[in-house]
Amino acid sequence: MIFISVIIAIVLVFGIGYFAPQLPFNSLVGGNFYQIVSVVLAVVISAVLNMPMLYMLKANSKYKKGEYKAAIALYKKAYGTKRLSADMEIYCGYIFLKEGEKELCEQVFNRVAKRKLTPYQKNRFDINYAILLWKKGRLDEAIDLLKTVWEKEQSVNTAGTLGALLLIRARKTGDYAEAVAFCEETNEQFTYERTIMANLGEAYYCVGRNDEALTVFAELMDCGSVAPAPYYYYALALLKADKKSEAAQMLNLSLRQRFSALSTVGKKTVKAKLAEITVEE
Repeated sequence: MIFISVIIAIVLVFGIGYFAPQLPFNSLVGGNFYQIVSVVLAVVISAVLNMPMLYMLKANSKYKKGEYKAAIALYKKAYGTKRLSADMEIYCGYIFLKEGEKELCEQVFNRVAKRKLTPYQKNRFDINYAILLWKKGRLDEAIDLLKTVWEKEQSVNTAGTLGALLLIRARKTGDYAEAVAFCEETNEQFTYERTIMANLGEAYYCVGRNDEALTVFAELMDCGSVAPAPYYYYALALLKADKKSEAAQMLNLSLRQRFSALSTVGKKTVKAKLAEITVEE
């Protein structure tokens, strides 16, 4: 769109500039009346053509600043133009899902599914659609879809998402074999990737390999984490090692992170655990 608007601007400026001497009112504004008009028209046309991009840029800026409601309103406006690229629509759908707008996310993804996507876009779409399936209670379908993506493209994003969903299913079934194996495999493949390390630490804690969990979480803290779940599971591992004060510190750090509709641990759960160990003291 930006390229098209630049071409239009050039055509307007040179086209009208060429015919300007033969047009009325050319004596206005020092003989540059039509040149000025052409520039104004080019700016207006450029703004209209690039409106979706302008909405997206402003929304991204608001989101990074933590102005989530304002950002969501702008993402909705961008999507409402119906002129976003497939990549942008996928991103909007993900943001809507993350902020609890599940129905709107599904609407966006249903639209994207009808578009002609490149292999890269298709994989990216499938990863995000799998997350939607999970939130709709269709966890097994979500995992199967991610496994299909993983067979085609072994990316960090796929590894982190699939590992997290395998752990969610394992917590329900009690069978952690597949989750642990996948988390170990991907941690070796993608060294020091935070989401994958967090998955591995959680997996080790859940199967009773607490010393290994503590080692992984300690390394993860050196890398930094912005999600609440890793701090929570690190706290549980510390509690098992009788390190209550350090566990309380991790729980407080967990509460300082932003919880979203995609968080695998809820704020109430973290608060309850913190209250529990505080009472015990």
